[in-house]
Amino acid sequence: MDSKFFFATALVRLPGGLQLSAGRGVLGNMKALLATCLKVLLVVALGLVLIHLWPVALVPLAIGLLLVLGLGLLLLLGLIAAGAVGVGVMAGLLAAAVLLLAVLAPVWIPVALILGILWLVKKLCRARPRSPAAV
Repeated sequence: MDSKFFFATALVRLPGGLQLSAGRGVLGNMKALLATCLKVLLVVALGLVLIHLWPVALVPLAIGLLLVLGLGLLLLLGLIAAGAVGVGVMAGLLAAAVLLLAVLAPVWIPVALILGILWLVKKLCRARPRSPAAV
């Protein structure tokens, strides 16, 4: 048998100037074809395994989702508690400031009146134009 018979180059000319060639012979692209078929079969087998095992794969996913939701709820409750404590502290500080103002009222009210009167007198002195002294 002649080797040219088994490994003859196939050349097909298509309309539009396109050419299809096996390049290394008629059976030259068999490895590529088998590799492609193997990849397709592998994807199909993986798909079948995933379809049959999805309940088993769903359990860890559901557990993880519940853990994340639980941690989020715990974080939200912590923020609410911190906010409530912060509002309570602010109310306590405001009450302490009002109490301090009430206790020190006998001191700061007369001081404020004296400073107000001095400010008013100073302002009135500046507002009145001074006339030059008669010589």
